[in-house]
Order: sequence, then structure tokens, then C-alpha cells
Amino acid sequence: KILEEVGDSGAVKALIEIMNDVGQELEFRKSAAIHLSKIGRPEAVGALLEAAKDWTHPLEWTARASIRDNVRDFRAVPILEAAARDTALPNKVRGEVSHALAAIRDPLAENPVAN
Repeated sequence: KILEEVGDSGAVKALIEIMNDVGQELEFRKSAAIHLSKIGRPEAVGALLEAAKDWTHPLEWTARASIRDNVRDFRAVPILEAAARDTALPNKVRGEVSHALAAIRDPLAENPVAN
């Protein structure tokens, strides 16, 4: 059930544990990573960014993909603004956060063809 709906910080933490557990089957770990990369809800993104302070490389990639592809909710702006200033986050993640903020603030700027 946890892999079907990622909506809160507890689910995010459980998925991170699954993904980083080398004792788990590889396919199950990949599935957890895929679900983490689809997070778009502000509360779940906040938990993912909070976990970023001691990430493994695959989790950094997953979080970057999640932020880049899914975060489009104005409620996420305060979380993303704080993350953009947080020097404990990897620079690449902070870059994705900045792009997500720009896309939320001006959605047409992200897709100039739509103008």
C-alpha cells in the first residue's frame, strides 16, 4: 500500500529505508525509487528534502527528478524557498529547487511555445 500513495513524511521515510536497504530485492528497491521520484505533494517533498542531508547518490537523483518533474503546487513555495537557501543540500538539488520555484511562479516561462 505504501508504494501506491506517497503523501506524507512517514511514507517518504519508509520508501527511503526500502531504497537504501541492500538486503531488499533490487526490483523492490527500484520500485521505491520510482515512487519517490513521483512525489509532488508539498508535505512529502519537504520530507524528501529533509532526508537530503545524508543522502546516498541514488536518492539525490530521485529527489532531483521528483522536484523537477512533479512540484507545481503553490503550497510548496515556502518549502522550496527554504531548501534553496539550505547549504546542507547538494548543489544540484538546490538547482532543481530553484527551477521548480521559477516554474511555479511563472508556468509559461518554462514552456515558451505555450506563450
